[in-house]
Formats: sequence, C-alpha cells, structure tokens
Amino acid sequence: MTKERFLAEVMTGDRIWRSGSFDAFLKGFSDNLPGIDNIMLTCYRAGQAVTELVFSSGGNVKLYLTIREGKISLTRLLPEHIRLSALEISLPDVVDILILTTVLARHYGLTPELADDAGTSTVLMFARPFRKKRRSS
Repeated sequence: MTKERFLAEVMTGDRIWRSGSFDAFLKGFSDNLPGIDNIMLTCYRAGQAVTELVFSSGGNVKLYLTIREGKISLTRLLPEHIRLSALEISLPDVVDILILTTVLARHYGLTPELADDAGTSTVLMFARPFRKKRRSS
C-alpha cells in the first residue's frame, strides 16, 4: 500500500511524473510477465467503475489485471499472480488508470487499436504493430 494520493501526476506541458510506487509496480511486470503481445482494455460496473486489462501472449491469456476505483492499493505482480492469472489493484481515478495502461502497452511495444465490435465493453486493444514482410530482390 502506498501513501501517495495518485500514481502519476500530470505536470505543466503535459509531462507525467511517476511516483516511486508506480515504478515499483512496473518492475513486477518486467520481472514476471515477459512476452506479452496483446492487452485488451475492458470496462464495466460492479458496484463501482471497474477496468480490466487482459494480458495475452500467442492467444493465451496470461493475466487479468482488475483495477477498481478507490484509494491507491497496489500489489506487486508476483509469480503467484501469474499462476492464478489474476491481480487486483485500486487506483483513484481514470487519469491513473489510463496512464498506467498506456505505460504498460509501451513497455511491451504495443500500439492501440479499436475493438471491431462497437457494442462491446472492450474499449481498446493494444497489439504488436503489423509489419509487412519485405520481399527479397
């Protein structure tokens, strides 16, 4: 648990200042969840706003990260969470949730795309950019 009010602060000039808790939380992903090629962002209500990030690799789900709105409550990602495919945290607002999501997507080298079905609660997907194979001359 952190004593910080926010995970990230947006400074003048739209610069982001990441708290120590933010960097420690990201390290858990670097250490324990390599090779992610897709993140799906879904949102719904379950008594409060809930955002879910689904991390997958090769079409196999590796982790469901459930983010509830509330006081910051971060648990570092550990091998036990990977074994269970689940981690739940709490962040104070949509700013922290979106910044965390985009930082994680960039960490894995993923780019955003819209879900094919406009009627789904999947808001965004992040995937490896498609690269055409070069023809050899």
